[in-house]
Amino acid sequence: MLAQIKSFLGAHKDRLYVIAVLILVALISFGLGRLSVFYGERGEFKVVYPEAGAGEQGTMP
Repeated sequence: MLAQIKSFLGAHKDRLYVIAVLILVALISFGLGRLSVFYGERGEFKVVYPEAGAGEQGTMP
C-alpha cells in the first residue's frame, strides 16, 4: 500500500503542487478577510489640529 501511495505521488507531483498552492492561497485569503473584519471594528481615527489663534491664518506647524 505504501508503494502505491509513493508511485501515485511521484506520478502526480506537479498537479499536487498546484493544488497545494491553490489551497494555501484560499486559506490565506480567508484568514486576511477575517482579520480585516476584526481590525475594522476598532473604528476610525481622526487627526485634530489645534484651532488657529487670533493672529494666525490656520497654517500647520
